Amino acid sequence: MNSIINNIKNRRSIRKYKDKKIVKKLIKEIIEAGKYAPSSHNRQPWNFTIITNKKFIDKLSEDIKSW
Repeated sequence: MNSIINNIKNRRSIRKYKDKKIVKKLIKEIIEAGKYAPSSHNRQPWNFTIITNKKFIDKLSEDIKSW
């Protein structure tokens, strides 16, 4: 089977995360891969914000839920 179709069919949404830091090199690789995503007219209008502070992430999550 085509590997892309296989990946789409087998993807999962993760709701519980490990309390483990991700090395900066891996974060940079993920962002680099994201920059290759297609965009309309190749405008590439995205910005990436990386938040690694767990307390800030939790606060942001609670604020968003209250909207």
